[in-house]
Amino acid sequence: MMKVYLILILYILLATNCLHSQNKTTSNGLKTGFWKTEYNREFYEFNCKGRYKVISTKNLDTIPKVSYTKNLTVVYKNDTTWLSYGERKGDSIEVQDGLWKYYDSTGLKLEYLVKYKRGIRLWSKDFNLDGSLYSHSYTNFKRGITFYDH
Repeated sequence: MMKVYLILILYILLATNCLHSQNKTTSNGLKTGFWKTEYNREFYEFNCKGRYKVISTKNLDTIPKVSYTKNLTVVYKNDTTWLSYGERKGDSIEVQDGLWKYYDSTGLKLEYLVKYKRGIRLWSKDFNLDGSLYSHSYTNFKRGITFYDH
């Protein structure tokens, strides 16, 4: 009986630790670490999971362009591309980093994957309803070419 209580206590501690580490923000309100978000729109619902990283714009080689969206044009591997960000506080921005998984409204069916490196989209994969690969896009930044495979 003592083993059952011990296992139950360990499970609760692990579960609360995992939940505590999700959806954190920095002191100035920027998202950081692992995030799990549910979007509920009138005609399009999905769940997504991935990591945010806070980076400084001082370390970026940006190209000044007028933009009303949350994108910066940056030099990356001998090419220029967009760096997408969520929020900005002074010189700090929150960017998606690593593999992001997007699911349908149930949270069970994977709809697409996107790989980011510090806010720069490296590749993406879209899936059919049966789970098979529908399309794959990726960028060769050294050659300045984006490929779209269907």
